Amino acid sequence: VDKIEDSIDIIKSHPKPLAAYLFSNDKKLEKMFVKQISAGGMIVNDTVLH
Repeated sequence: VDKIEDSIDIIKSHPKPLAAYLFSNDKKLEKMFVKQISAGGMIVNDTVLH
């Protein structure tokens, strides 16, 4: 995709994901991602091992 907004639209057009990960240094993008994406688990700039 060309813009991050397009990525968010793609995610929102599908059923709720089990997890969503974002790696970014942009605080505005982090806030937008957390506000607009609904997921079973959400992590910014980190990972989790199950």
